Amino acid sequence: MFEPLLNVLENELDWPELSSTTGFIPNPYPLINHGPTDSIYMRLKARNRCNHRDYQNIAVNGARSGSMDDIMLSLFRDPTADYPVILFYALVGNDVCNGHPDTIDHMTKPEQMKNNSLTTLKYLDQTLPKGSHVFLTALADGRVLYDSLHTRIHPIGSLRNDVTYANFYDYFNCLQVSPCTGWMNSNETMRNLTTDRANELNSILQQLSTEYQPKNYKLYYVDNPINQVLNEYEKNGGQKWELLEPVDGFHSNQIGQALTAKVVWENLETNYPDVLGPENPNNSKIEQIFGAQEILGYPPCKLFTSQESDDHRHSNTNFIENEDGTSLGRLKRWTVVLTQLRCVVNIDREDCTDVIIIGNGPSGICLSFLLSGNRPYYNGGSHSNVYLNRKLEKLDKNKSIVEEDLEYLSEGLDGRSSNPTALLFDNLCRPDADMGVDNPSLLSWKHEPKHSINHIVLGKGKPGGAWQKMDGNMQTLSLANWMELPSLPFKDWIMNHHIKEDEEVYRNRASVADVKNYYTSFVKQNQLNSFYNNHTVTSVRKVFDFKSCIDSESGERLPCCKNFKDNHPFLWEVRGYIENFENDSTTDKERGTKLHEEFCYMAPHVVIATGTFDISNRLNIPGENLSYAVHTLQDFEKCLADRLKYPASDPILIVGSGLSAADAILMALESNVSVIHVFRKGPNDPSIIFKKLPAGIYPEYHRIHALMKNKISDPLYKSYCKHQLIELKDDQNALLESTDSKDIISVDISMAVILIGSRPDLSYLPYEAKNLGVVPRYPIECKPNPLDVDQYSFQCNHEVGLFAMGPLVGENFVRFGLGGALGISNFLYKKKQKDCS
Repeated sequence: MFEPLLNVLENELDWPELSSTTGFIPNPYPLINHGPTDSIYMRLKARNRCNHRDYQNIAVNGARSGSMDDIMLSLFRDPTADYPVILFYALVGNDVCNGHPDTIDHMTKPEQMKNNSLTTLKYLDQTLPKGSHVFLTALADGRVLYDSLHTRIHPIGSLRNDVTYANFYDYFNCLQVSPCTGWMNSNETMRNLTTDRANELNSILQQLSTEYQPKNYKLYYVDNPINQVLNEYEKNGGQKWELLEPVDGFHSNQIGQALTAKVVWENLETNYPDVLGPENPNNSKIEQIFGAQEILGYPPCKLFTSQESDDHRHSNTNFIENEDGTSLGRLKRWTVVLTQLRCVVNIDREDCTDVIIIGNGPSGICLSFLLSGNRPYYNGGSHSNVYLNRKLEKLDKNKSIVEEDLEYLSEGLDGRSSNPTALLFDNLCRPDADMGVDNPSLLSWKHEPKHSINHIVLGKGKPGGAWQKMDGNMQTLSLANWMELPSLPFKDWIMNHHIKEDEEVYRNRASVADVKNYYTSFVKQNQLNSFYNNHTVTSVRKVFDFKSCIDSESGERLPCCKNFKDNHPFLWEVRGYIENFENDSTTDKERGTKLHEEFCYMAPHVVIATGTFDISNRLNIPGENLSYAVHTLQDFEKCLADRLKYPASDPILIVGSGLSAADAILMALESNVSVIHVFRKGPNDPSIIFKKLPAGIYPEYHRIHALMKNKISDPLYKSYCKHQLIELKDDQNALLESTDSKDIISVDISMAVILIGSRPDLSYLPYEAKNLGVVPRYPIECKPNPLDVDQYSFQCNHEVGLFAMGPLVGENFVRFGLGGALGISNFLYKKKQKDCS
């Protein structure tokens, strides 16, 4: 029954995508990659982008020097057509590792090692291109396995702490299924004898490195890096066992693999700099043309039949070119076959557009407004910022701001946003807004259809995004004029649409009802016809628009195109479903039948503008999924309405110290419902947001803050500062723990409202876009880890053609989220001009 177990254990970490030699990020197995990935391949690719996917991993589990004859046959290199390679001949320890009880007798002998290795080296001399480099890597000293692990508990014994690695090793030896009886053994003499044999074999490899003189490559001998990695890690305060794979107790884990790559690379740079070759000066241009092709990590796609592959493989390889036809570098067509992109043949052009905007909130609306041919011009007004004003005065009044150098104009600006483009657009639309004034805009807008760019806007609901889901009776956090979109002052719209003639409605804060109606009205008033409502996106993937290589009339095969960029463009494929209802009225919609229809659109540019309110954060405590616990204001409103119909005696528990929690408290108190308020911080903590809001503009939030500090009292309000909710019981009982004393109290409640923030739902992107953030491999969040974009074009720094704006790039305020529209429009305009020229 244990026979298959050995293969499972041996293969657990031997994915080529994770190795120190050929590993790459991201790999197709993110759930098993526990730790950083670093490799010689990744570093070579960074040095020369033409090394993209130009590697071959022919490692085989258990391979010994005697089995290399067959393995080397899978090495694919043309000695006359290919560039030189760097080849690592690393047997690690298999020539001394086996599962036999008489393990010494089954180890490779020195004479065998010499004959086997010499045969391999001669074959390489016939196969590798001239100028290649081969590194004979010494066998490791595997005694470190037992020395580091033998007293530790193996995972198989973690329940009772009764199985050490020494027990584990000996048990496998008893079953005769051990991958290395010699080193994975409690017998110290056996471990030492195994190392002695490994050293003998290393002497043979070192001897060959000086005696054998190949014609087509240089031969080197290097020490095994594993022991060096372990020793350096220990010197820096770590423990060697931390770099060993815990389940098989035999291989390096992912951290060890990454550190091994670092050590090997540093050795190459120090002792063999000529091997690595120079940096490619055209790296940035290559990436500009092809993008960061493997960042999103899709499954490999075979683009050609075997015959077509041969045709491409032997054609001209210098096909990466500048606009003037000069070569940027050599990249083989068969290498392109391995790029991780989906393959799409004969794309339906009716489903293609220039730009797809995902999200129809204020940021998406503003971008659609600009892409529809509405262009801003400086109107000659003055700005209090002398430096900016001087630059504006020098502008050509007949030239739109969209055409200007945004980096130059935004230089030196500061404010509540860290993005220079957002600050520039805000200063032009709302001069001196941070000083509390409502100065006229410095922009005039012209509708110029000739400058429009085809696009569509996909939104889950009506234009306005998350605003459409909010309670209309609430007030905005921002001032009313900070909520407005270009060309339509909010106060003008209010005066034309508001039933009550109340000037304060636009002088201070606006109601949410007015804001969402304003956004819907803005779309209609400006005849923005590219909005597709009720569209939920489920997938965004990069695809390869591969045109047929067969002439449709003659049936003859066409020669491969010279300009890969123009004839085989990359596109983004956006898929999802349209949610409709049989009836249109609100009442019928709530009880109607949902109708789902799938959609698929493609474009070279995709803009992510979906906001950050999709998924509510959770405490992950027992009972959090019980029916009386809710996590959004919308759900709380519904439950509160039901409670008013059927009054309950127990209070509502509200968890959180942000604005949403404050809004929930206000709703409850206004409904004459008692509240227990739980928050982990002290009421005077500097991070409490209420401390940052002017009392004159936000009196309701300052009332809540005063209640939290016990400066005022309300018979319906009870606070538990520096407490946290740790459990919800079936009988509607909540357990609260003091963060100071750790004392636990129990309270009876009728409802639990947990409002501790939210995060975006980016499940439609591979790996939920974790590889696209400022901090790679971590979830995307507005402030801690926004999407990593260029601050002027808003294009993702890790994906060509993918853009992001609004809260996803750290801009929570509407007034600053609009800056992305200017940056993206500026980029697309310049790209269009370049393509046309």
